[in-house]
Amino acid sequence: MNRLTGGSDAIVPTRNTPGVGHLQFATMLRVDTLTHTTAELTWMKFARLSDDD
Repeated sequence: MNRLTGGSDAIVPTRNTPGVGHLQFATMLRVDTLTHTTAELTWMKFARLSDDD
């Protein structure tokens, strides 16, 4: 159980740092990676897809 929960020595980040997928998604959309959440990036991608139809 300690291995699953990280035990008392677990390090929990205090700020939301973007992962690799988030960075690639933002780069693909040509927007700043730190000003948009992954949910916002997803919405922007679907908005662009619907504009193409």
